Amino acid sequence: MFDAFRHPVLRPDEASLFDLSDVDWSAWHDQFLAESDQYAIASSGICLMDPSVITAAGFQSTAAKLQQSNRAWFTLQPDLNAADPHQQLREAKDAGIRGITFHSYLQHISDDRFPLVVELSQLAEELGMFVGLCTAYGSRQIYRYDNLRLTVEVLNAVKCPVVMYHAGGAKVLDAMLIAEMWDNAYLETSFSLSYWLGSSIENDLAFVIRKLGSERILFGSDAPFIPLDQSIQDHQQFLRRHQFNQTDSDNIMGRSCRRLLSEHQ
Repeated sequence: MFDAFRHPVLRPDEASLFDLSDVDWSAWHDQFLAESDQYAIASSGICLMDPSVITAAGFQSTAAKLQQSNRAWFTLQPDLNAADPHQQLREAKDAGIRGITFHSYLQHISDDRFPLVVELSQLAEELGMFVGLCTAYGSRQIYRYDNLRLTVEVLNAVKCPVVMYHAGGAKVLDAMLIAEMWDNAYLETSFSLSYWLGSSIENDLAFVIRKLGSERILFGSDAPFIPLDQSIQDHQQFLRRHQFNQTDSDNIMGRSCRRLLSEHQ
């Protein structure tokens, strides 16, 4: 199993994601591996929302061990207000970071910031990284920031893989229509699948998987915000209820993500 979206914190505290200076990386490393082994997760993508962490000695040693053993890869959310966010990406590449991520409502990415996001995405592609964007639909900023329109701007500018984290949420059909136009776009399921179970959006998600093909769908847990065991159970229940075959299940729960990573070194 490959988990495309986890966080480097032990408790579900959103504020802590932006300041990782107090993380005990040794304790996090041990718990991360224990949970991964318990649930048979071969490798996980860890989203870093605090760019300063990539120069911290504790993080660097932990990341090196996990990357060398292929138990984890890391993505970085660059600071769009930094004096030189382009240099952040270069430093991230030197630290072994595999991709960059953007979160419209957390980073307040209004239309005037779109050109910077596109520039950074193009630089990430030049550096051999992939791009991810949060495409969740919600929060108190629900109508202020348009993450799907931002995704289209990025897809128009790069050919590297573009991962649509949270699969568009309630706008999963819109996300599908975007992904149909660009074969380098992938939908990732964290939070959204668990949140929308039992709704009409669950049925829409099953339709989207069949329409796009399971090779374009990546399992993600969003742990610890969705407990790892719950996320896995929700996905397995969803796959059974909608009668996906073993090939589709294997693709979604790991093979698609493994293929993306192996083809984009």
